[in-house]
Amino acid sequence: MGELPVLKGFVHRLRDFFKISIFFRSASFFLQLNVLKLVIIRGMITQRQEHKRISMPKSPPIRDFRPFIVCDEETFPQCRSFYLDLGFEILWESPNVVEFATGYGAQRFLLTSHIGLDAARIGVFHFWVDDVDAWHEHVKKIDFSKYPKSSFAEPSVAEWGWRILYVWDPFGTLLHIAEPHSEENKKFFREAPWMERS
Repeated sequence: MGELPVLKGFVHRLRDFFKISIFFRSASFFLQLNVLKLVIIRGMITQRQEHKRISMPKSPPIRDFRPFIVCDEETFPQCRSFYLDLGFEILWESPNVVEFATGYGAQRFLLTSHIGLDAARIGVFHFWVDDVDAWHEHVKKIDFSKYPKSSFAEPSVAEWGWRILYVWDPFGTLLHIAEPHSEENKKFFREAPWMERS
């Protein structure tokens, strides 16, 4: 009979041990959870800081960015037809420039047989900006003696009504930095329905 109280005492001590063990495990879990929260919050703050850093370039602002596909005048009609057959939609066109919608968000590209100047180029990229003159002043600050194969041309107005600053990188890629110049173009692009998706 004397063994029963001893057994009961052992059971009580065992129960208390498990209660304490569960308490410490719970405390450890919540501690780990709070540490994890702090890591996540710190990561989010760092990400926002990085995004803020990336979102504030040293160059003047850019409104839009698109690639050009360049062909010659002879193959331009065939290329236009080819991209239509591929399923792309024409947004607007002139005799030597066509802008196609890809159907994927606001992503678009331009097909052209004319880049404005006779000069070697590897590829052409369009930067739609708010102020070509600001970009011109920005480009003039570059020390081009460091880049003997790179150059730029003074801003000029193209036949389709855009004012353009042409800049070549050291490899021959042409940067087409432009803004709508004619009132007709300004109105057309301001009211273009696909620009609402940009």
